[in-house]
Amino acid sequence: MMTEKTLRKWLKPLVKMIPLQNVIVFESHSDFCDNSRALFEYMMSEGLDKRYKMVWLVENPSDFRGKFGNRVKFIKVDSEDEKTMLNWAEKLVYYYYATTAKFAFYSHRRPPFKLNKGEVFVNLWHGTGPKNANCDLGMNFDYVIYSSDTFKKAYVESDKCKEEQLLAMGSPRNDLLFIKSDALSKLSGEKYRKSVVWLPTYRTHMTGEEHYKADKTSQTGIPIISSQKELEELNEVLKDNGMLLIIKFHPAQNLENIKSRSHSNMLFLTNKELSDKDVQLYSLLGEADALITDISSVYFDYLLTNKPIAFTVDDIYEYKAGYLVDNILEYMPGRHMVSFEDIKSFLTDMAISKDDYSLERIRINKLVNKDTEGEFSKKIVERFNIV
Repeated sequence: MMTEKTLRKWLKPLVKMIPLQNVIVFESHSDFCDNSRALFEYMMSEGLDKRYKMVWLVENPSDFRGKFGNRVKFIKVDSEDEKTMLNWAEKLVYYYYATTAKFAFYSHRRPPFKLNKGEVFVNLWHGTGPKNANCDLGMNFDYVIYSSDTFKKAYVESDKCKEEQLLAMGSPRNDLLFIKSDALSKLSGEKYRKSVVWLPTYRTHMTGEEHYKADKTSQTGIPIISSQKELEELNEVLKDNGMLLIIKFHPAQNLENIKSRSHSNMLFLTNKELSDKDVQLYSLLGEADALITDISSVYFDYLLTNKPIAFTVDDIYEYKAGYLVDNILEYMPGRHMVSFEDIKSFLTDMAISKDDYSLERIRINKLVNKDTEGEFSKKIVERFNIV
């Protein structure tokens, strides 16, 4: 039986003989979301599908059958998991598009190999943040998009990329922060005076790997909040102030032992639930009045809105990988929360529009986002002369 290694050995010289085609390949994890989707939708709005064949690498192509008619092709992405590996026919289709595309834009699962015959592979990545782990960029790219040259030295010294490969252009998904949508109404169906999105970074990966020095995953799966009783108390604070709190778990979070459930003024969401409602996370963030997070890269992006941010910092020095800066707290412009009372206090301040950190957010935003002017997708298309 032909092995994967043997197949690549035979295919590589064959596909190298085929000229590059007017094909653009996209990938994201989860399927059809985040930076790649935002860039793709901009290209579609500009009619670039009339010149280029748009091809998406996804886990479940059947989920997208008929979504764009014949304008876009969804094919199964290759996988190292034996349960989901491609059959030979699927592999041939996958390798053909991945190796003859003029452009590939991806965030997680890169094309199998680079043939260096003029194709351009761009790693859109999934966030430039303060963690050392943000430098773990993989391979097979010509360029990687990140947010600021403030961190250029750390990226280059990580040996994951060369200085000339770094483009401080901002993420395509950030465009969604400023485009009107109906994300909140799709999710809640009700009107609230204010809404807050809470995005906790995973403490325990779905693989079981601990990313903190100690297992910091509580029964609720939310930092600081340790019990259902506290969740109910928090819900009462929200109800009294006519506010909605949306807690969206990280896609890599191990959810096996988490028993959180939605309340009248609290929603718990996963990537799948957002996808089922056809809501993109950054559209939701654009509508939200404030963000709660920790060391997630999302807050670098959210600084572009200059809306309030609060940070849970109870376990900030427990993070194993460490940070790109010496004092991470100096790069977190907002309330630093270590207790349940801090969370309640932040929400009540939000209810009366009390915000003491606007100027500090503006200062940090200039450090972590080189481009603060918007139209990020358009600038990427122009940079690579995709016409």
